[in-house]
Formats: sequence, C-alpha cells, structure tokens
Amino acid sequence: NGNDNNNMNDDNNMDKEESVDGDNSKDNKSSKDKKSNKSEIAIIYCNRSAAYVYLQEYQRAVDDAKFALKNDPLLTKAWIRKGMAEQELKRYQTAYGDYQVALNQSKQSDNYYKFLIKKIKQCFDQILLQHTQSQQHNNDDQNNNDIGSLNSPHSQQYNENNQSMQP
Repeated sequence: NGNDNNNMNDDNNMDKEESVDGDNSKDNKSSKDKKSNKSEIAIIYCNRSAAYVYLQEYQRAVDDAKFALKNDPLLTKAWIRKGMAEQELKRYQTAYGDYQVALNQSKQSDNYYKFLIKKIKQCFDQILLQHTQSQQHNNDDQNNNDIGSLNSPHSQQYNENNQSMQP
C-alpha cells in the first residue's frame, strides 16, 4: 500500500510537470513571436533608414537605424546605415565605431566587407585630419600668445630698460 501511495504521488507530479511544460511551450512560442516581431520591425526601420540615406535626410536615417538596432542589435545592415548617415553628418568617430561593429559581425565573404574596410579607412583619415588640424590650431594659438607676450607693455618696458643699459 505504501508503494501505491508513492506511485500516485509520482503520477500527480508528472501531471504537474506536464502542465508546466505545456505552459513553458506557450511562453517559448510567445517569446519567439516577440523576437520575430522585433526582428521584422528592425528590418522595416533599417530599410527606411536606407531610404533616408538615399534622400540625404541623414539625421532621420540615424534615428531609424538606432530604432532598428534597439529591436535587433545584431542587424549588421542597420549598423552600416547608421555609419553612412553619421559619416555624412561629419560625425566620423561615431561612424567609425558603427562600421567597426558591422565589420566585427561580418565575414570576409560578405559582399559588403570590402565596403566596410573602405568606409573605416575614410573615417579614420578624417579623424586623423581633424586631429592634425586641431593640433595645428592649438600651435597657432600658442604662437600668437608668444608673439602677444613680446608686444605686451611689460616686454616693452623690459626692452626700453635693456636698451638704456647698453653702452
């Protein structure tokens, strides 16, 4: 009789497990549907982002690409679209990062791989140019400050004093 009770408990536990499994499969299906919907939404926004790039409405392209990535961060084309728009807006460091993410998600056999390499180089060159120009501007400012100090009232007084001391 003790064994019969154990068997009955086992049967009850099996029923509970089956009902839990049944619920889980519904949750899994619902979860898959949500992922599928998010992926479809991401693709739609990515495609609209491409249209905005074509129309040269770059900020709208960035906004749609960001929304696409919010729904599917692994959507490589959204990273590319965002990078293209950011590059056109002269936000080269951001574009560089976007292209790097896309490249990291790509294989050399992908048809856009060489395109990404080219875009990364373009952004890098622009970042380098901006940095060089910034350094040059800082040096020009420093030189102007040095020249300005030679023309300051204190330097004129110093020069006058030194001239009067010479034989």
